[in-house]
Amino acid sequence: MIAYKVIFGPITKTSREDAEWIVEDYISSLFYNGQVCGENFLIVQDGLLCSYIHLQGINANLKEYHCKYGIERLKRVIEFFSCEPAWECIDDDVPEQNTHWKNVSFLYLNTHMDDWQSPVCRGDNGYPIPIFLLSGEHQQREEIYFWQQEYKNCDQAWINSGALEKVAYKQLATPDSELSKAGQKICKYVEEVTGIATYYYLQRYWGRRKNEDTRLCPSCGQNWSTGLNSSEFHHFAFQCDQCCLVSQLAVSYEDERHAVIGEWRGFKIK
Repeated sequence: MIAYKVIFGPITKTSREDAEWIVEDYISSLFYNGQVCGENFLIVQDGLLCSYIHLQGINANLKEYHCKYGIERLKRVIEFFSCEPAWECIDDDVPEQNTHWKNVSFLYLNTHMDDWQSPVCRGDNGYPIPIFLLSGEHQQREEIYFWQQEYKNCDQAWINSGALEKVAYKQLATPDSELSKAGQKICKYVEEVTGIATYYYLQRYWGRRKNEDTRLCPSCGQNWSTGLNSSEFHHFAFQCDQCCLVSQLAVSYEDERHAVIGEWRGFKIK
């Protein structure tokens, strides 16, 4: 993420509400298109309406990356303030270049409740790839945004260990859950536009004390063990090329009753 201050223009007390609505509508289009991420907030400084925001990558604010909705809403912003937004980088730690999918053997899709960056990651080092760099329709990039928000909500419900703990974990850990199906659809889109095999990550928290490292792919029932036992997230212990799924060894072995969640059930999942 790269922090920016965006100056939109002068406002008055009577125009502030309308100005904020127009700006927030514009910023939302950048969120959905994968150009900005994380949290943002509006302030008035010296009579100018400003926003502090994070870009997903270098030059993500450029109009060449805007979708048609972003272009339309930017026009409204310019008409309202009679000037274009002024983007000022306030980050001292800007990468030299955007993370790309070139020279990587596979990508994977994963996020978590505290994640603000892109959920599309390189398989060799886990670095996130900015969504705005992906070609295709705006709707496809927008689906990534909403899938990520839903995943983060499920992850938070599971972590909070309330009444929805088991229900939320099933969404994260089973390949036939609504969340996983939506994620696998996104993986197919990413693979189409990048030409790189893209895998969906299945959460694995509860495991079995015996034979956890030899469990079968939960989608096809075939062997998917890679023989790895690495603490690094992107070095997956399980990878099924047929189903385009990856996973890790379990974290907890204290409650084997829950280990069945996300395991092969002896029949083809439809």
